[in-house]
Amino acid sequence: FAIKVSQPSSIQKISLRLLQSPSTEGGSDQTLPSIGFYIFKGGRRRLQLKPDDVIHKTSFSARSDISIDIPLQSWINQGFFSADPFADDSSSSSSSSSSSVLEFVVMPCTYYSNQEGKFKLSFFYETTPLAEPSSSPLIEITELKQWHTLSTTGEWTEKTAGGCFNHGESWRNNPQFRLSSTNASSTTKVLAVLSISDSIDPSSSSSSSSSSSKKPSIGFYAVKAPEHGGKFCETISDPSVVVKKAAFRKSFESYCVFELSPLQSINILPCTFHPSFTSPFRLTFYSSLPNIAVDRLSDNE
Repeated sequence: FAIKVSQPSSIQKISLRLLQSPSTEGGSDQTLPSIGFYIFKGGRRRLQLKPDDVIHKTSFSARSDISIDIPLQSWINQGFFSADPFADDSSSSSSSSSSSVLEFVVMPCTYYSNQEGKFKLSFFYETTPLAEPSSSPLIEITELKQWHTLSTTGEWTEKTAGGCFNHGESWRNNPQFRLSSTNASSTTKVLAVLSISDSIDPSSSSSSSSSSSKKPSIGFYAVKAPEHGGKFCETISDPSVVVKKAAFRKSFESYCVFELSPLQSINILPCTFHPSFTSPFRLTFYSSLPNIAVDRLSDNE
C-alpha cells in the first residue's frame, strides 16, 4: 500500500494496525499465522530491495493484530525518506524531507509463504500542535497494482553454454531472446530476472552440495538489437552496445533494471560466467506497462 502524506510538517505521528481474521483449516480449530509488515521508501510497488530501502519492519507474531507508531518527524530528520531513483514518477513523488509530498510503502505479509487469509490495515495520525486545519486529506492510501509479468524459458546445453563475454568466440553460442516494446508513445520500465532452479546440482557434477562456493555465477547482457533483427554476434568494441548488464552472482538468481523506449527492441543474452555449465533457466520480465513481447532467436537468425 502506498501512503502519501500531503503535508508532512503537519503530521507528528502515524499509527498502523494490522488485523487478521482467524481461519479454520481441516476442522474447527482456529489457526493464526505469524504476521507483520515492512515499510519501504518511495511510493511504488517493490520487486527488488536494497538494505537502505527498508525503513522499518515489525516482529512477526501469531497474533490477531500487530501495531506500530511511526515517529514521522524523527524519520524525516534522519533522512529515511530520501528520493527513490526508481519511483514511477520521480518528478512528482520525491521523498526528500523538503518535499511538500512524502510517500512510503507498507507491505503486510505472513512470515511463511502460501498462507492465505483476510486482513485489515488501519491508519491513524496525530497532527503537530501548530498544524493548520486542512480541507483535504493529509494522508491518502492506495493499494498498489501488480507489475505486468512476462516469462520464457531456455537451456544451456553442451553446445550453448558459452560463458560470458570474456570467453572469445564461445559466448556467441549462448541462447538469445528479443525483448520488444510495442508501445508507440511511452517508455516502459522493466525489471529483468534470470533464474535457475535451486534444486539443480549447483556444481554441475555428481555433488549435491549447494554451498555458495559451488553455485554457478549467472548473469545476462541486454544489448542493442542488430539492424538485421537476428542474434547479436558482433565484437564488443563499442561499450555503448551494452544497454545493461546483470551482475554475475554465485546464486540462483540475477537481475537488473532498465527502460525500453517506445517501440525499442533489445537482445537479452543469458549466460554463466564460465562456459560449460548446463542447466535450464527462466527469464522473467516485470514491466510498468503491458506492451512488451519476448521471442527466442534461432541460431540461424
